[in-house]
Amino acid sequence: MKKLISVAILLLASTIPGTAQIAVVDVASVRQQIQQLLQMQKELVQLQQMYALYQQQFNLLNAEAQSLKGLPNRYRYTFANWQQFVAGNQYGNTNNWASGITTGDANSIQTGFRNLLPTIQPVDVTATPQAQQDWRQQYGLMQLQDASLMTGIKTIGDLRNNMQQNTRVLAQLEADATSSDPSLQSAKALQQKALVAMLLMIHTLQDTNRALASSIDLEVQTLAQQRWERGRELNATARDRQGR
Repeated sequence: MKKLISVAILLLASTIPGTAQIAVVDVASVRQQIQQLLQMQKELVQLQQMYALYQQQFNLLNAEAQSLKGLPNRYRYTFANWQQFVAGNQYGNTNNWASGITTGDANSIQTGFRNLLPTIQPVDVTATPQAQQDWRQQYGLMQLQDASLMTGIKTIGDLRNNMQQNTRVLAQLEADATSSDPSLQSAKALQQKALVAMLLMIHTLQDTNRALASSIDLEVQTLAQQRWERGRELNATARDRQGR
């Protein structure tokens, strides 16, 4: 403020001529010049504040860039790779099953299933009505069990088949996340990597839910079989008591 007053005095002095005559001072003009000087001072303070803020941001980004160089070693981790399903094939009847449970190929699953599990014979029409009913119920339960088994094999095979591609994507995402390349650390690049990581997590959860659903299907069929056997025992006991 003292500097501004001094400048104003100089402006006033410059309007007085060298003679003894009294000069007329343009007060409005002087006031306008003082206001302009005050505005310039205010803008200068704002520029200094902006410079300090930009300097702080630069120091922060520079420190983050330096820390990225040590991320690969600082946070290095290793996951167990999925193993291919391997089984002996002494009689030539297990290779299709192994292929189906490794790749998820539907034809291999069905062929392997037929090679190892017996086909159920038709119902004996000469059997008693109770025996025919038992056979039909058991046949239905076994069909459900077969469907659950093949669905489970399909699920595991798809997971194994897709795991190699997923592993490559995760490796690339990790490399980009720890890279010191400025183009990979921009705000847009970070948002893209976060989105990719989120999508991978969602797909992984979907695979997990699919595997759990297959496991539950098999458990349900096991419980259904146990329920049938227990119901048959109770019915036999009831018939024995009625025959006494």
